[in-house]
Amino acid sequence: MSAVGAPVGFGPPPPAPVALAAKRSLDLLLTVPLLVVLALPLLILAPVLLERSPAVGRGGRPFRLLTLRAPTPLRQLPQLLNVLLGDMSLVGPRPLSRAEAAHGGAALRRRNAVRPGLVGWAQINRAETASRQQRLELDLWYVEHWSLRLDLYILAEALRAAVRRVVGGRGRG
Repeated sequence: MSAVGAPVGFGPPPPAPVALAAKRSLDLLLTVPLLVVLALPLLILAPVLLERSPAVGRGGRPFRLLTLRAPTPLRQLPQLLNVLLGDMSLVGPRPLSRAEAAHGGAALRRRNAVRPGLVGWAQINRAETASRQQRLELDLWYVEHWSLRLDLYILAEALRAAVRRVVGGRGRG
């Protein structure tokens, strides 16, 4: 592992067009079945519990981040629609609000070179307690080392952490 918790063997990304097509294909392959299962509950809950917040996506493009008014991890379920629409990816740095993005310089522009995600490198490295600068460094590491293999690793770690929470254990390792 490196200083930012990087697993050994994750190198530079593959060529951009092929990599981006593979990443989008993975997003759709995993998101569409989840949305089919969740469509009815989301449609029922949407009028009452759905919030739309201004956020910044890939390349600084604004979009509406969907969330449920719920104090649980279920809050992010509507973001699967953001993934389907292409505003987000399953894996990537968490979206920034427009206010947060407005205070960025070159580092935030590099961070926004990829679509924001439901889960990211910073989240699986427990950066929720880290400083804003530490989270930015983890996000930049992800952007600079992105690969489909890394995305699969992050998804697996996020799933493992979620299962641990459900069965009563906390944390990794």
